[in-house]
Amino acid sequence: MDPRDTENETAVDAGTFQQWVEHTASSRGMTERELLNRLVSAFWALDEMGDISLDASSDSGESAPDAENRRE
Repeated sequence: MDPRDTENETAVDAGTFQQWVEHTASSRGMTERELLNRLVSAFWALDEMGDISLDASSDSGESAPDAENRRE
C-alpha cells in the first residue's frame, strides 16, 4: 500500500492519527476503542445511506448527480 495520499499528495501519518484519537477520546470522556467503534459505525451508516440514496435515484430513472442537483 502506498503511504501517500495520491489526491492531496500528503504523507499518511499514523502517529498524527493516533494523537488525534487520544486527544478526541480524552476530551469526550471515552476510551480510544469506544471512539474508534463510533467512527466505524458512523462510516457504515453513512455508507449505507449513500447506497440508499443511489438506489432511490436509480429507481426514479435519474442519475445520481441529477438527483443530487435537484436536492440543492
